[in-house]
Amino acid sequence: KGLRQLLRTVFLSLPSLANVAALLCLLFFVYAVLGTHLWGAVALDAVDGGLDRHANFQNFGASFAVLLRMSTGEAWNSL
Repeated sequence: KGLRQLLRTVFLSLPSLANVAALLCLLFFVYAVLGTHLWGAVALDAVDGGLDRHANFQNFGASFAVLLRMSTGEAWNSL
């Protein structure tokens, strides 16, 4: 009975989690467009571990990936 209650609770909370995910994607979209507009022309500098071909704001996809990288904490301090 306890496991069934837990699974029911998880199932009922999925719509709320979808709303949070949609809001987070919208926020990432806005900041990716803003980052591409503001820092799209910045030269890449791979010597200091800064912006390189994997982490830059030159296009929307790379900007979105950099924002995801920063939000998860994966080497965000090297950017």
